[in-house]
Amino acid sequence: MGASAVTSFALARLLGPESFGMLNYSTALTAIFFALASFGLENPTILRLVRGGNPASVLGTAMAIRLVTSSVCLIAGCGIVWLLEGAFNTVFWLNVAQLACMSFYVLSSAEFWFKSRTEPLIPAAMRSSAVAVSSLGKIGMAVASVPLVWFGIPVLLEAAIMSLGVYWAYRWKAPRDERALTFDRGQVPGMLKDAYPFVIAAFSVLIYMKIDAVMLGKMAGHHENGIYGVSQKLTEILYIVPVVLTDTIYPTLIGKRTQGKKEFARLFQLFVDGAVVISLVAIVCSILLARPAIMLVFGEEYAASVDIFHINAWACLLVTLSYVRARWLAIEGLQKYESWATAIGAVTNILLNLVMIPRWGAIGAAWASLLSYAVAGVLTSFLLPGTRAVGMHQIRALWPFGRLAAAVRTHYLSKVTP
Repeated sequence: MGASAVTSFALARLLGPESFGMLNYSTALTAIFFALASFGLENPTILRLVRGGNPASVLGTAMAIRLVTSSVCLIAGCGIVWLLEGAFNTVFWLNVAQLACMSFYVLSSAEFWFKSRTEPLIPAAMRSSAVAVSSLGKIGMAVASVPLVWFGIPVLLEAAIMSLGVYWAYRWKAPRDERALTFDRGQVPGMLKDAYPFVIAAFSVLIYMKIDAVMLGKMAGHHENGIYGVSQKLTEILYIVPVVLTDTIYPTLIGKRTQGKKEFARLFQLFVDGAVVISLVAIVCSILLARPAIMLVFGEEYAASVDIFHINAWACLLVTLSYVRARWLAIEGLQKYESWATAIGAVTNILLNLVMIPRWGAIGAAWASLLSYAVAGVLTSFLLPGTRAVGMHQIRALWPFGRLAAAVRTHYLSKVTP
């Protein structure tokens, strides 16, 4: 469990549903603007650096683009928060503080230089240090009952430590001729063209994953959002299961694909079957433990989170199916369809939230998320061209009884046939 998850659990207990709901709402809303501000520049920038582009020019241009997009998103974000929440209240200042972090994250583009050289240690150390300082600050402020409006300070401090640390590490590690960053106008059109698919994908993912918290906070109130947020954080722990499992088997799947489609299909079906079984075991165990765990860790005021978690937990199965499909698409060279699936899921989530949240509050948001995961992770396999084969793998894993009956029938006939 990461430091961020531990911090979230501690804050939920210390602050209570109302204040924790405000933080959850603010974080979800600003995350959407961050996706736009980053503008999908990471992969195009790293690719140019790996291919031998001048780091001073490539990084300088990437930072300049990010400065413009961050400034636009900062102004637009503050304006939208003003319209949604009014001016100069607690929620307004929490959002403004988190949006202001964009100014620091422009410098964190220096991290791309380390990634292009496969030297992740320094950026990881800076990020861990920043998160640790921010987490201790938030927990200390919660223990001291500091007004919630001041919780934006640790967030700004985290951004400053991370961004300035990575930037000065780049200045220290890079050769002298690469330190003076320059802006190359000629690279801008190419970088924007290459970044466009990534920003659309990132924005779709953030809408897909965060819009429920934004809409719930606005339509049902921050107390309801706080109850939902605890369930959501617990559910995210379950998502570790498909990530670890899939990343472990992925190299083997790539090797089997070179041996022919038939052998690959057989192995992939076994892989999907196993992933589904493991996910189901994790879901059932977590549901059985949910009530005592939530009562022990968070207290009676979060009792309503139990019923929400019983719905959210099943998303682990759908996330698993979506994650293994993404690997299948990568192996087959069809990654573009994953962005379409995510965009469809995001739109579905918004529409379902509009219908379900006013009627059922956090329970409605949980059902909306679960159904949108089913649409994005499984149904789109049959809607999008070129993905129906993996869709059949998913259905066979979800409904294995037909294959089991066929296997029993074949075994029986082999015994009675002379």
